[in-house]
Amino acid sequence: SLPDNDAVLARLAMCDARAWRKLKNAARSGWVLCNDGRWYHPVVAEKAIEAWQRKVSYRDRTAAARAAKAAKTDTVTPPVTVSVTEPVTALKGRGRGRGRKEREESPLAPKGGIGSIVDLIWEATPPKGRDRSSRGDLRTALEDAAERGEDLDLIAISLANYYRSDHATRDSGAYAKGVHRMVQVGRWKDWHPETRKPDDTPRDATGMPILSYC
Repeated sequence: SLPDNDAVLARLAMCDARAWRKLKNAARSGWVLCNDGRWYHPVVAEKAIEAWQRKVSYRDRTAAARAAKAAKTDTVTPPVTVSVTEPVTALKGRGRGRGRKEREESPLAPKGGIGSIVDLIWEATPPKGRDRSSRGDLRTALEDAAERGEDLDLIAISLANYYRSDHATRDSGAYAKGVHRMVQVGRWKDWHPETRKPDDTPRDATGMPILSYC
């Protein structure tokens, strides 16, 4: 939502008060002033509610996973023994292919599987960011982030902000960082939609700022 304050709205639109008075009616087209004194857009509000519901669901799954992990450590696991006569080839094949399935079904994975988040971020990453990374590296970095309890939806939004910014697009993206490294070292937090600096605001092809209100 946006405040019903022309000074604030002019600053967000990056123009002076006189210019804002001329364009505010067109800029607020489709927005609705509600009882709480703030402007809401039906489409933006719908997307914000969906994002919030995903975040709450993800938080609940993470808490459940932590509780299950804590309960598991309290139980005594009997030692695993392997017959010395079992063929070596059978031992090599044991557990093959289990890792990905278990991660997909883990309570830590977002709804639809962590693979959907990997695909979403990878498709939004420009060529230079892909050249310096790989889907496998990105997936591993996101799995580690999920284990730390970080919000993968928020990581995806922050990375989209970064790859639309002047930092990543100047000189045809020559300086765009590898996407998995942005997740590994926590650089995505610099592009968090709530803490990003004003001069880091991403812009569209016309130079206008791309603002996130939810």
